[in-house]
Amino acid sequence: MARFRPAADAHTVDFTDRQIAALFLVLAAITSIPIVLYPWPPLTDYINHLARMHIISTIGSDPDLSRFYEVNWQVIPNLMMDLVVPPLERVMNIFLAGQIYTIASFVLILSGTLTLNRRLFGHWSIMPLIAFPLLYNNVFSSAR
Repeated sequence: MARFRPAADAHTVDFTDRQIAALFLVLAAITSIPIVLYPWPPLTDYINHLARMHIISTIGSDPDLSRFYEVNWQVIPNLMMDLVVPPLERVMNIFLAGQIYTIASFVLILSGTLTLNRRLFGHWSIMPLIAFPLLYNNVFSSAR
């Protein structure tokens, strides 16, 4: 049975750690463009989440909100947005805080793929960067 072997003069392209980091930053910036250009992504209940963030952030200073709402903290899977966005809203508007949170989530997901690949194979690789286009998947972009 014949086996495929690359030619002796075949050249493989190796990327340095700095090149991979630079490419990561460029791809993260490109991926962030739709989020920056449009104040809310096409998520089904994103506006409801932003409204909840606004209530959490201002309930202590707004008597009307405190009359109708109560913050009841529980350990739930979606708690990270509740912890990050309200403090951001104290220094910026809710839409910008939501955009920063969404972009940070994207960067964390993708840096996780890079780190996992590094731990599994012992070196930095460009291969995990193919996950960038997968961020805009059906879960993220399906508005119902």
